[in-house]
Amino acid sequence: MSHLRYVVIGLTLILCAPFVAHAELININTADAAALDTLPGIGPSKAAAIIDYRTQQGPFAVIADIQNVSGIGPATFANIQSLITVSGSTQSTTGNTTAAVTTTSSTHTASPVTVSETATAPPVTPQARIVAGTDRTSIVGADALYTAEVYDAGGIRRTDAAVTWSFGDGTSGTGASVAHAYFAQGDYAVVAEAVLKNGEHASTSFVVSAIPVMVRIDAVSSAGITIHNSDTHTLDLSGWQLVSGGQLFTIPANTRMLGDKTITFASQVTGLLPAASAELRFPSGVRAVSGPIAPVSTQTMKPSPAAPALSKVQTVETIPSAVTSTSHGTEAVVAPAAKASLAAAGAAVETASTTPSAPGTQKSFLTSPWSWGLTSVLLMSAGAFIFL
Repeated sequence: MSHLRYVVIGLTLILCAPFVAHAELININTADAAALDTLPGIGPSKAAAIIDYRTQQGPFAVIADIQNVSGIGPATFANIQSLITVSGSTQSTTGNTTAAVTTTSSTHTASPVTVSETATAPPVTPQARIVAGTDRTSIVGADALYTAEVYDAGGIRRTDAAVTWSFGDGTSGTGASVAHAYFAQGDYAVVAEAVLKNGEHASTSFVVSAIPVMVRIDAVSSAGITIHNSDTHTLDLSGWQLVSGGQLFTIPANTRMLGDKTITFASQVTGLLPAASAELRFPSGVRAVSGPIAPVSTQTMKPSPAAPALSKVQTVETIPSAVTSTSHGTEAVVAPAAKASLAAAGAAVETASTTPSAPGTQKSFLTSPWSWGLTSVLLMSAGAFIFL
């Protein structure tokens, strides 16, 4: 019977040993300072250090991480590793030695999520790119120059890329620099694509607003040619031409004129000779506008031919004046024109009895026929008187 009792006690200790070991393990992630202080080699200061570490760094992933706490090295860990655990750990025994075995699932469950363990987006691979400008305005009927620059994934400009254009109006073009004209007003989406020899591809797009020509030449002087943009859109004048004094100036590429603004192309820049007027031409050479057109109020008015006289000026000779009798005597009434003519001829009109005639304006007594007749009668009477 005594032997049987010892066998039963031995079996009971063996079967209960795992549960006893589990009851004695201290969870270093949740134990307070008093529980940690019971571990061999862990005093109050190290217990406080363990709590500070897990508060600042997060819970321990495995029991071996306790060695990251200041003051706990491999020797101390060897003494306590069979007495501590973390969340989800199990125990296994070999002979009289009890060891803490942490399963893989428990390790991952207890470990904090770190940046290195989260899924990250793949790095962005450099791509080729094409630069062709931004939205712009074009004049209906005017050729505009469209230019693109192509860069490979390394940022090196490539001049061997194949560039194609789609202008949105049913037309297309090829080449890094292409001239194109729109023939109807509207907004068009332009797409430029580039393909490099190494297979890299790039594309870009922008909007072109085709509008009627709304520019005018305000002034042409020795200072230069002044142009006004009456539209609110920015006008691209690349390749346009100014003509003045028989000379031509081509406006450089990427010259843009702001909406509702006036600019002057100085003669020092264009080298154009001043003239009465100038022309602004499209890049194709077709005239867009000419001017300036001076307002009516400032135009030089040419004198009109003199109107013919309504009446012929008559020569005043011995035309008798009309005389009106008054209570004060006789007064000559002469029309203003006739009076002026008479005065110009030296004739003064008063009365026939009071005003002597100017020399040469009346006949002499001796030259009058009546005087000769009267003289003859007197002589004949005198002769008869003598003979009697």
